[in-house]
Amino acid sequence: MDRAVTSARDPGLAAKLAYGPDEIARRKDLIGLGPPHESALTVARPMIEARIDAIVEEFDRRQMLVPEIEAIIGEPDRLSRLAGSMRRYILSLFSGRYDTGYVAARLRIGEVHAVLKVPPKLYLATVHLLEELLVDHLADAPPHPLLIKALRKILLFDLQIVIDTYLQAEIDRVAAVDARVEQVTREAEDRIRAIERIAMTDALTGLMNRRALQQAGTREVDRARADGAPFSILFMDVDDFKAINDTRGHHFGDEVLRRVGGMIAANLRAEDTAFRFGGDEFCILLPGAGPGIAGRVVTRLNDALQEAFDGKVTLSIGTESWTADTLPDFAGVVAAVDDTMYARKALRTRAGSAAAQ
Repeated sequence: MDRAVTSARDPGLAAKLAYGPDEIARRKDLIGLGPPHESALTVARPMIEARIDAIVEEFDRRQMLVPEIEAIIGEPDRLSRLAGSMRRYILSLFSGRYDTGYVAARLRIGEVHAVLKVPPKLYLATVHLLEELLVDHLADAPPHPLLIKALRKILLFDLQIVIDTYLQAEIDRVAAVDARVEQVTREAEDRIRAIERIAMTDALTGLMNRRALQQAGTREVDRARADGAPFSILFMDVDDFKAINDTRGHHFGDEVLRRVGGMIAANLRAEDTAFRFGGDEFCILLPGAGPGIAGRVVTRLNDALQEAFDGKVTLSIGTESWTADTLPDFAGVVAAVDDTMYARKALRTRAGSAAAQ
C-alpha cells in the first residue's frame, strides 16, 4: 500500500516532526543502521531492479486477498496505476541514500495512509508482506552477511517515520476538533449573549427593559454599599400620555416614546443607565451620584425635552439620592422614587388646575 506516496504534500511536516539531518542520524543509530548496511542494500539493487515487476505483481496479488485492503484500493485500474509508485518505493529501499529527501518521501507515505484512514494494522501487514517477498528474492542475491539484516533495518527505519505521521495526524485531528469545539462554544456564547441582550432590551425605544432594571439596580445598589458611594435614581413618566394616545393615535404615541427614549439616552453620563420601566415610564440609575449631580441630569433632560418637543411633551421626574449607609434595597429604592414622581405629578396637576382657574 506504500504506492500512494505521491498524493499528499506537506512541506512543513518534516519540520513539524523535527526530521533534520541530526534527527535522521540519531534514528539510524538507535536501530543500528549504518554505512555497512546501506552498502549491503546497494549491492542487491541490480537484482531487485531485474525482478521488480514480478515482486510488485506478487505483492499486489497477495495484498488484494485482504478484504479491507481491497476495499481501500478499490478498482483494479487504480491498482495498476499505482504500480509505478510501488516500484519506485521498493527500488529506493536499495538506493543507499537515506537522507532528508528519502525521509520526506516516507513522510508522504504516512500522510497518505493517514488521510485514507488506513488502519496501522493493515499498513504493518503490508510491510510484513513486502519483507517476506524481498527476503525470498534476496536469497538469490550475491551473498552478503548483512543483507537481510540491512533490509529489516531499513524497513524498520521507514516504519518509525510512517508511524510518526500517523501520530501527528491524530494530534492534528484532536487539535482541529478542539479548535472547532472552541469555535462552536464561542458562537454559542455569542448567540446566548445576543439573546440575553434582546431579552433585556425594550423593542420600542432601544433602552434596557424592566427585567434588566431589576438586575442592574440590585447590582448597583450592592456595589454602592460595598464601595461606600452615593447613589441616585430618576423615575419619570410622560405627562398626559393617555391624552396623546387618545387624540393623536397610538402610532404617534409610540413615536413620542421612541423620541423620549432617544433623548434620555443622549443626555446621560457614561456611567448612567436608562431603562423603559413600562408604558410611558422611564428610569435612570446614577451610580456614584449625589443630589447635586442628579439635579443637573434632571435639568439637562428638561432642557433637551423642551428643545425636542417645543414644550408640547413634558415629563414628571422624581429623583431620590442616598448615601451608602442610608441606601435601602433596590425594591425600596424604586418604591421611594416612584412615590416622589407621583407626588411631583400631583403637584404639577394642581398647579395646572390653579392656573386654568
